[in-house]
Amino acid sequence: MTISSATSKAGPYSGNGSTTQFAFTFKTLTTTDLKVALTDSSGADTELALTTNYTVSLNADQSTAPGGVVTCLVAPATGEKLTILRNMTLTQESHIPNQGGFYPEVLEDSLDKLTMIVQQLNEQYSRTVQVGVTADPAAFVADIYAADDNAIAAAASAATAMGAATGALANGNGRRNYLLNGAMEVAQRGTSGTIKYTFSSQYAAFLCVDRWGFKNGGASDLGTASQVSAGLTGFSRALKVQRPNGSASTPQFRMAQALESIDAIRLQGKAVTLSFYAKAGANFSATLGRINALIAYETGSEQPTANFLGGSATAAVVSEDKTLNTAWQRFSLTGTVPAGAVQLAVRFAFTPTGTAGADDSVYITGVQLEEGALAMAFENRSYADELRLCQRHYFKARNTFNAGLALAAVVSGTSSVSVIRPPVPMRTIPIDLTYTNLADWYLKVGATSYQVSGVAVVGSGVADIDAIRIAWTHAGTPTAGQCGYMYSDGGAATLDFSTDL
Repeated sequence: MTISSATSKAGPYSGNGSTTQFAFTFKTLTTTDLKVALTDSSGADTELALTTNYTVSLNADQSTAPGGVVTCLVAPATGEKLTILRNMTLTQESHIPNQGGFYPEVLEDSLDKLTMIVQQLNEQYSRTVQVGVTADPAAFVADIYAADDNAIAAAASAATAMGAATGALANGNGRRNYLLNGAMEVAQRGTSGTIKYTFSSQYAAFLCVDRWGFKNGGASDLGTASQVSAGLTGFSRALKVQRPNGSASTPQFRMAQALESIDAIRLQGKAVTLSFYAKAGANFSATLGRINALIAYETGSEQPTANFLGGSATAAVVSEDKTLNTAWQRFSLTGTVPAGAVQLAVRFAFTPTGTAGADDSVYITGVQLEEGALAMAFENRSYADELRLCQRHYFKARNTFNAGLALAAVVSGTSSVSVIRPPVPMRTIPIDLTYTNLADWYLKVGATSYQVSGVAVVGSGVADIDAIRIAWTHAGTPTAGQCGYMYSDGGAATLDFSTDL
């Protein structure tokens, strides 16, 4: 017999949930020389089993009427496809002895089987990816992997861009980073301060860089928080938290920033990512060189940063330990904010061991909290913009020699009032007022100056977030109803107004 057709495949046939019989017209020797594949709606193939899933009825004369019928025990469903393929075993089982007799059909069947195997392989070959005759197959495969990597990178880049746009819009104010002063550039209070172990008020946690509070978990004030040069491309400043050289005390050191509820509520039920740059000092002594990074949340009322710095348990959106070395690294962690969270805070903590060396410290900058599951590039804002954002929470009022701070109205012989306009409206009326060199402040009425002995914010009446009413106590006996102005005769005299959480 001959093989007059090059066909070795039937279908694919589309299922309809009722048809069970499917014909094929290519020659085969036995019912086991077929492969029947069922393809689902997603494109996944399943090889069906003879007798278990289908039966085969071959035509009696495969020379004149090749093929037969495959009958499925269960009709292929709508959306599924059935394909019938030749699947010969790759063997040669005919034996022709030397000088022995044989029937021509034996030789012809062997040649037919070889032809059918060639057709079977040709059908498989037609479904392969091919390269040119001079092409390097290894290079072609490498190009495919490279294209796949590029596609993945492009998809990630697109997701990052989409996340950036989503985060900025979700913030409601065009800012993607929910934290203020993440680059540690603004330091209105000064560039360094001693870390306290207890606070006289919630505002005592703030020492140097704006919006960041500090605490040690020991029994006395210990360690310093300082604004330093970053030595990191793209960042001019960093925060350094250090245990004193030679100290054997090992309290946990913590730094944190609490968000206002009005901002945190926007992130309820959403994924958030905290990212930051950090490195260890040359003598960093924490076990395994680790620092803990935490996104905390509050479900009750709005809490000050001081509460998130405390030693009590803090509910965590996510908390992870990060291992530092002496080179800058960028870290990130992601979690989902509970739907009932009304406030968020970011906190870092480390516990030193042994006796401190000369640089038992941690350096941090580029801290960012954003919506989404990706850590995107740090959002740089101008120093002027960052300063204005920080001044909503704290600002320092001062004047140059005799230039005048504010107009004042004499209320009585020893008291006067004035109104100070902050650079930007503050978060609340700043009841917390501290000062330096109070005795350098004076009330001047006409040609006479009266030295100040006391000052306080008036929290009622005309006081407001953009008009702070100040009550002064001073020496002398100016006449009630007179007007003058407040000034200092020392450049170090300041009034410090804080509404920091």
